[in-house]
Amino acid sequence: QTLRIRPYPAEASARYGYAKEWLRQQFRDEFGGDRPPDWEVHTTVLPALQDMAEQSVANGLSRLGIRDLQAALVALDPATGRVLAIVGGRDFRTSTFNRAWRSRRQPGSAFKPFVYAAALEHGMTPVTVLDGLAAMAPQGDEEWTPRNVSGTVNDRLTIRQAFIESNNR
Repeated sequence: QTLRIRPYPAEASARYGYAKEWLRQQFRDEFGGDRPPDWEVHTTVLPALQDMAEQSVANGLSRLGIRDLQAALVALDPATGRVLAIVGGRDFRTSTFNRAWRSRRQPGSAFKPFVYAAALEHGMTPVTVLDGLAAMAPQGDEEWTPRNVSGTVNDRLTIRQAFIESNNR
């Protein structure tokens, strides 16, 4: 007989699919199994925020118009670090792989706003000049050093220029 593969029942409901699957896996890792009979589980995921997160990912991908492009979004409570919403891709029905949680990629420029915010908090301003950028070198033979996609290195930039250009040096 021909084999028929059916999706796991939880995959049938795409709404909150990435959040539900992430929560299920967290529960499984902590307690084993998926559904103990007498337990009620409370989470920090907020349904209204989850709806907004899923809509934001869908709208953003739709605006870009690139058919196979994926995206991920995680909303955290900055005071507690608790997950308030999590979206792991374009559509849970077509891909259950959660890019927000399972993807192992370097974060790239996502950290730059935090670095610049820290610089501003420590007294630098958008017009502070960063000098000696071309002289940055790895500390050891095997150490990686950041580079720009264009391959160019500016020796002097203001914080504003570095941020706008997403400069890596």
